[in-house]
Amino acid sequence: MKFMTKFIFFILAVGFVSISLPEMATAQCACAKPNITALEEYKDATVVFTGEILDIHKSKPDQQNRYYETVKITVDHVWKRNIDSIVTIKNYIYGCVQGWEIGDKYLIYAYVNDDKTTYSTRCCCSRTGRLDETAKDISEFFEAGYGRLNVNTPRNEKIISAGWMNRRAISFKQPQYPPDIKPKQTARVDVKITTDVDGNVVNADIIRGPVRFHDAALEAARELKFPPTTLSGVPTKVSGWVSFDFKH
Repeated sequence: MKFMTKFIFFILAVGFVSISLPEMATAQCACAKPNITALEEYKDATVVFTGEILDIHKSKPDQQNRYYETVKITVDHVWKRNIDSIVTIKNYIYGCVQGWEIGDKYLIYAYVNDDKTTYSTRCCCSRTGRLDETAKDISEFFEAGYGRLNVNTPRNEKIISAGWMNRRAISFKQPQYPPDIKPKQTARVDVKITTDVDGNVVNADIIRGPVRFHDAALEAARELKFPPTTLSGVPTKVSGWVSFDFKH
């Protein structure tokens, strides 16, 4: 009788484990918000940014093949909340993987971890993905009025923030209206720029404005020239933004 009782208990235990493990393995994909939209996840995420994968490290897996995946990403553009130029993503992997590859560029919706220094993604429950596959999300950010934010500057690099820079330009002119946009419309595009110590524009990124006018605005911004700026007599880089108005 005792043998039969132990045998029945063993069979029940095995059955319980065989049922429970698949549920645990797929737990990451039991999404709270299936088919979440770009703007919905923008609101949910702690930070939203684009960047390139620099390094990937995986911890030793346990007996159930669960492990931590730590990924370092160099930030190109920020869409929600200012962050440093390098961000660490740390995901606990137990069924669903993000599929990072070094050198790939990603749009990332990230959620701060309990340590307050690293972030996680929701893997298959997130819209996080390669940049060439998520371009539509970025267009939706622009259309919703969400502009690009600053990436925090390394402490050893001095850059003066000059704010609105239209009037500081040596020769400012409005860009040509794109001929392929019909019917014509009125639009304003703001462009974040950085100049070198000689006043040349070395970086230009869209802050906000209709997507169809971006190329014309960026081309005009890169052609601007500004007077050199010094800080305590030392030539210094300058950052700020310029505005371009497109009129029909």
